[in-house]
Amino acid sequence: MVKKLFQGLAIGGFAMFLTACQSDDSDTVVETEYGSITKEEFHAELEEKYGEETLQNMTKKLVLEGQFDIDQEEFEQEVEEFKTQLGPQFTKFINQQGYRNEEEFRSALYISKLEFEAATADIEVTDEEVQTHYERMQEERKARHILVDEKETAEEIIKKYNDGESFEDLAKEYSKDGSAANGGDLGYTTAGQMVKPFEDAMYGLEENVISEPVESKFGWHVILVEDIRESETEVQPFDEMKDQLREQLLASKVDPESYNSKVKEAMDKGKIDVSDDQYEGLFGSNNSESEDDEDESSDEDNEKKVSEEEKDDSESNDE
Repeated sequence: MVKKLFQGLAIGGFAMFLTACQSDDSDTVVETEYGSITKEEFHAELEEKYGEETLQNMTKKLVLEGQFDIDQEEFEQEVEEFKTQLGPQFTKFINQQGYRNEEEFRSALYISKLEFEAATADIEVTDEEVQTHYERMQEERKARHILVDEKETAEEIIKKYNDGESFEDLAKEYSKDGSAANGGDLGYTTAGQMVKPFEDAMYGLEENVISEPVESKFGWHVILVEDIRESETEVQPFDEMKDQLREQLLASKVDPESYNSKVKEAMDKGKIDVSDDQYEGLFGSNNSESEDDEDESSDEDNEKKVSEEEKDDSESNDE
């Protein structure tokens, strides 16, 4: 959850202040012996510094709320659990992440959850996947691995291991992973800590049995499970964890590139039209309008071309 909390800084307080300012911009905010600051001047300074970012967040919230629902009760519970988890360090922690207060933190978290809904709207996680993930959490596996670029290299390593060479020596010789210096040792891991292809292969192995080549986004893995034990971390009952596990599995199925692409698709559905010239193009609206204009122009050109061809054909037939 923490990873997604800090993707954007929503400045809710600033947005509220702008509304208040609009009632009477001539009021004086500060007076000194050397001059004064009016609300109009203060407003202009805030808009200059934070206006673009605030408008983006307000618009994103408006557009995504129109398409996706966030359970408010669950949201409040998640925030409170996070606060309880951090205890007295909560305020210090959110300040370190760039949030001036809890309200800004809540706004950013809320928007990130809307983005998550947009990015995972067409992704399915089955009940069986959730159950399997939970069952895997009951145990930990001590594993070693060797990471290489080519499948053929992985097959060569497997052959050498089966011929009697030690896995540790092969890892030091071949692996491009940081664990190579330790003979490929990854220590004890459990469900959700490795990429899915690696995890699936690891949980399909018995002790001291080497895997076939396993492909992930990092390359080709050769895996050896050395020990299997019960989890040392207490696992909560399934009914209390199933929603959280489903969300984790959804997140694991989305890469950053497709995540941003899906959010953009959802924003495009909002058909955003910015009236203020200062923020023109902030959401790419001008590009959309330009594309529409180009399409219309292209259609007109095609119609003109067809008309001219029909005219030429007609004249040719008359001759």
